[in-house]
Amino acid sequence: MVVVVRTEMAADLQRRLASHDDVAVFGEGAAFHALRAILTRLPTLIALDPMFAATSRGATLIARVKADPSLASADIRLLLIDRVEQFLRLLEVSGETAGAAVIAVSRELEWCGTRLAPRFEIGEAARATLNGEPSRLIDLSTSGVQLVTPGRLRPSQGFRLTLVDEKRKTRLHAVVAWAILEGTTAAPSYRAGARFIDSDYEAIDAYCRRYGSGKNQLFVVPPAEIVAPDRALSSPSAAGSSQLPRSA
Repeated sequence: MVVVVRTEMAADLQRRLASHDDVAVFGEGAAFHALRAILTRLPTLIALDPMFAATSRGATLIARVKADPSLASADIRLLLIDRVEQFLRLLEVSGETAGAAVIAVSRELEWCGTRLAPRFEIGEAARATLNGEPSRLIDLSTSGVQLVTPGRLRPSQGFRLTLVDEKRKTRLHAVVAWAILEGTTAAPSYRAGARFIDSDYEAIDAYCRRYGSGKNQLFVVPPAEIVAPDRALSSPSAAGSSQLPRSA
């Protein structure tokens, strides 16, 4: 299990949970270390402080986990605790494992999502361009979009998105909330989530119903601090991390 909490909670949790070999605790400033632990150990349970999840670093970590097939079974949850004592008290309950304690004080990420509108997974038949470049839509709603494009994107960058179907072209303006690099060095691509500045609600709704394969309840990034994608996760020297878990 990997836990990411506010910096002021991390040190105390790390000390108190040192004997739990299956738990790794990280402060929000050590998102790089947390992601490395997740990718290395492939935990089945990932618990995040909501305050961290609502930042660009948190959104990037969530997107990276959800994009990795080897982590498809990972349960990402948001902690519903205000003080470290609440968490520790549950861990001390006789016969209760750390994982069970976390589940008791958390909710599934989908349940806690902050979407402004229902979002639809978009089929491969849909056509769209980002600043004129053909791009693949992942999901779409009247408030925002997740897509993959060959062009480089950075948080806070504006772009023009065109939705193409047989009847019309819908032109929209959006701002990148988060972006992560995918693909290979030879053929890089960027997966990004963005919010629409202007929105043609009727046209987008019709497009979703035409090309959508059903409502998608994945997490959408709320308004967050803007961090460049290559800095979205802290460097390895970031403070507030625990050692990698021996098992997770």
